[in-house]
Amino acid sequence: MTDRDPQTVARGLTKAQREGLLRKPCPSWWGAKPGAFPSSRNTARCLIEKGLGVRMLATTSAFELTELGLAVRAVLQRQEKQG
Repeated sequence: MTDRDPQTVARGLTKAQREGLLRKPCPSWWGAKPGAFPSSRNTARCLIEKGLGVRMLATTSAFELTELGLAVRAVLQRQEKQG
């Protein structure tokens, strides 16, 4: 993906991708790293391919967020608050 505008990236996500980016790994095993934990590995792979994260654990769909991933998550969180 060449467009790095968080608003544009957020608009292009599917419902599953939006939900996956907002879902955070359990802090008890993930620590303080900003991460996401989509329900499926396929969704995680798609988000990583969009540059929103870096795979950390090969056995799960959890991944660490990039700066772009954090920015897109912030956009999605603001949209949720606005209703």
